[in-house]
Amino acid sequence: VHVGYGGDASKVLIFHRAGRVMEAFDHADKIEEDVFVVWNAADGKVERSFGAGMFSLPHGLTVDRDGDLWCTDVDAQQAYRLSEDGDLQLVVGIENERSHDLGGLCRPTEVAVSNYGHFFVADGYCNSRVVRFDEFGDPVAELKLPGAVVAHSIILDDCLNTLLVADRENGRIRVVDAYDGTEQPNVDLSSFGKVYSLTQDEYGNVYALLWDRDVTGRTTLVQLRESGRTRRANSFTLYDSVSLELPGIFYPHDFAVSYNFGRNALDVYVGETGPGATGRVTWFQLDLGASA
Repeated sequence: VHVGYGGDASKVLIFHRAGRVMEAFDHADKIEEDVFVVWNAADGKVERSFGAGMFSLPHGLTVDRDGDLWCTDVDAQQAYRLSEDGDLQLVVGIENERSHDLGGLCRPTEVAVSNYGHFFVADGYCNSRVVRFDEFGDPVAELKLPGAVVAHSIILDDCLNTLLVADRENGRIRVVDAYDGTEQPNVDLSSFGKVYSLTQDEYGNVYALLWDRDVTGRTTLVQLRESGRTRRANSFTLYDSVSLELPGIFYPHDFAVSYNFGRNALDVYVGETGPGATGRVTWFQLDLGASA
């Protein structure tokens, strides 16, 4: 889910599976229906759709500052850069081949893009790592995540050269140097459940979407707030957190957060992989109270 598609704050871009569900095996055929939907939140209407015949099982969506779309396909074992209109520009990974080598991927989940052109692929379901590629799509480095169980989401703080990676099943966020892969203490959110997705708003504030899948079933939005810094070879940000339960969400997978200036509120869009094969997106508006 991405808010602000095409530079319009009311337009939400949804990357979905068109009724296909994730299995233990990989689907070899492409989805024949459109997998991108542009939804106008202002009037509740779908404006357009595209992307038919391109993906076997869509997973992660990132939009960079130039408006390009970065997507992953967990069954094709690839990550892609598309134009804003969906034209294919770049592909990494070996199609339909699960790989543990530097040049391949194994069920990759999401992409983070730097301002200097390099990009980082969370890899993913069957590799505990992040792979860094240069602007041409050539692999540069493997950043290993020892003990990670499903690296499910990734964001980049370009100023600090720091990656935040959702170690989903362990309920943690890994704090990783984007260049050499060294780690600072992770952010333990396991009391809220599994970390399914990470995102940032327009101001760089960091949010996590958690699902207490195995106990209460609750879905929680957590905002990570800076609480201090350490200085070593690089600067890293440490976090404490504030949280809010999101009612009526049962199969959370991805989300987006945007500040609504007119209402002094946060618009939160949560994408679910259920109920049913088609899933859904739910919009929350969280009032931030009167301005000072």
